[in-house]
Amino acid sequence: MVNKIKKWFRRRDLEFDILNSKLDLLVSYLKPKSDIALMRHSLGVLDLSDIEDKEMNESERKKYCAAISAVFPRLEKDIKKFLYAQLLYSSNQSEIWDQVLFGRGSFYGANVLLENWKKANDEHREKSKPKEKFDKHKIVPEINE
Repeated sequence: MVNKIKKWFRRRDLEFDILNSKLDLLVSYLKPKSDIALMRHSLGVLDLSDIEDKEMNESERKKYCAAISAVFPRLEKDIKKFLYAQLLYSSNQSEIWDQVLFGRGSFYGANVLLENWKKANDEHREKSKPKEKFDKHKIVPEINE
């Protein structure tokens, strides 16, 4: 009898989780979106706002940004090199339209990752920049020095 009750509650809990996830999905569709985001979603394409990790707390975000910032110059160089090669290949070597579309998808995916990592890099650089001390007695400090 106890096992039946436990099984019933587990099933209800699972149904609740499924219902809750569907409700979250419905709410995300009902949020007002910009025309560009709406067009991208209607075409089945994600943008940067779709992949942002909202569950990351402040310290996790700080560590993430610091880790990305450490390797970002090399990542940026490699991804831009790939994007250029992909652009040339898609425009010059594609034999059928499907190859062009697939190349555009690869290009867009790499570009979204690059934008995401650039945002994290910029965030880390901004937060780690030392605060400038303001001296109200020095009107134009560059001239006085």
